[in-house]
Amino acid sequence: MRLTWHVSGKHNDDSAVQDGTIEELKGAVHAVCRLPENTVLTDVRGEILIDAAKTEKIFMNGYQTWTWSPEYSKEDKIRGLHGIPENLISKYSFDRYGDYHFVPYLNRSGILHGESWCYFRIGSKFRLFASLDERPGYTLFTYDAKLGCLCLKRDCIDVMVSGDFHAFDLFYAEGTEEEVFNAWFDAMNIQPRSAEKLHGYSSWYNRYQNISEESLSKDLKGCRELFEPGDLFQIDDGFESSVGDWLVPDKDKFPNGMKAMADQIHEAGFKAGLWLAPFAAEEKSEIYQKHPEWLLKINGKPWKCGCNWSGFYALDIDNEEVQKYLSEVFKQVFEEWKYDLVKLDFLYAAAPFGTENESRAGRMYRAMEFLRKICGTHPIIGCGVPVMHHLA
Repeated sequence: MRLTWHVSGKHNDDSAVQDGTIEELKGAVHAVCRLPENTVLTDVRGEILIDAAKTEKIFMNGYQTWTWSPEYSKEDKIRGLHGIPENLISKYSFDRYGDYHFVPYLNRSGILHGESWCYFRIGSKFRLFASLDERPGYTLFTYDAKLGCLCLKRDCIDVMVSGDFHAFDLFYAEGTEEEVFNAWFDAMNIQPRSAEKLHGYSSWYNRYQNISEESLSKDLKGCRELFEPGDLFQIDDGFESSVGDWLVPDKDKFPNGMKAMADQIHEAGFKAGLWLAPFAAEEKSEIYQKHPEWLLKINGKPWKCGCNWSGFYALDIDNEEVQKYLSEVFKQVFEEWKYDLVKLDFLYAAAPFGTENESRAGRMYRAMEFLRKICGTHPIIGCGVPVMHHLA
């Protein structure tokens, strides 16, 4: 199986073009070219000819953890937002939850796409195609059944690079599910932070946002009869006064504060977990109202990430005040309130776009590294996040 690849860019008034071929895909392979200083990328693509069998199942990893990502047949299609009226998409910002604002959805049978990895499966035999490093840009896989072609693109157009540029860093393996994925993880040197399995309760799946000290105390009493010591009791969305205003919880719902809830959880013998959406601020929050300079601006306007709550917007992770604020939030959560674990949600808000010097994916990596830094050794459950950016 062969990979052919192409890179083109603009250097001053000239074009910079590089082409290459990797004759055999096996294990880790790297398509690397050398570009003139300050080359602005205009196209990075590759092709692998692969004829999927009629009965073969195809999996395309979705953009983030909420993305519907089933196994497809070669003649299936991905609809995206087709069929939803434009006025509803605009009103509810449906196109902000996924890759819709930067990946075209053709809505044609036999065209399937995803980010970072994909596999082809017949029975228990897998053929895995996966990225080893997404910092240069998301690896966009598109399978065209009519052409029998797995097409690759780097999501890095208009990014400026110099010298060695990794067009693609790929891993290919054949075998059982366990064999191919373990080999991929080994190639990336990914090790689990803990082999301990975590069991427990999350308030979201019982009460959604309708939580209070009283209702959670009742749930905690029930959990004492069901769970083992050391299991997790995690408080989800609904404790905060507004999304973005994390330092002061809703006093009507939690009159004794969040430390009192953590104390109750610990007294019951469980680990205490808390939900936050660190890179988001809803319209009615004090953060949004009083600190417009903290919001990520795209074409001069705050970037709306979705219609949840009163509508919510992305914070600028490069703003030093935002970094300072979030550091204070997590210090309070862990050191003052004494929570053991955090569930961090809507994380895609950190990086809807890149810059002239950094890809969208590279920015997402930095956001995850920042979270790990301010969370220290505390476990993190990542939600609404591109999966390749593992929380090291």
